[in-house]
Amino acid sequence: TGSGMGTLLISKIREEYPDRIMSSYSVVPSPKV
Repeated sequence: TGSGMGTLLISKIREEYPDRIMSSYSVVPSPKV
């Protein structure tokens, strides 16, 4: 599924760019909530 692929990509990216993922998650979920 799309979410499944997203999770795999996130886990891969998180290993290479943990700082960037933290920044993205800080910005993305805020407007949704």
